[in-house]
Amino acid sequence: MNLNYPEELKDLTSNKKIEYLGSTFIVADHEEDGKNLLINVTKPNRNTVLDFSKANDYVVFCYDPKGNLKSRHYAINNRASFMIQTPYSTMYLVLFNSITKLKEGNND
Repeated sequence: MNLNYPEELKDLTSNKKIEYLGSTFIVADHEEDGKNLLINVTKPNRNTVLDFSKANDYVVFCYDPKGNLKSRHYAINNRASFMIQTPYSTMYLVLFNSITKLKEGNND
């Protein structure tokens, strides 16, 4: 499937692709230093829950089965844990710092 990436993501290349079978995805368990996460839930059970406990900060892009961007969320951690629930089975988690650096680079 080809995802329709937002324009600000075209230059990001460091991705970890994950095929996931469950309904609750614990982000911190899949993080690799400096890599964004491209998650495809292969057997979705209505909704997928993204658990951001102890995870880095992300911008979350959710896609429909045709690759169209349907929603965007900010996952900025603090002392409290939180989760995001989505009906979509393809999610692209982009490290918040990489988007900030990309925007700063475009302002030069």
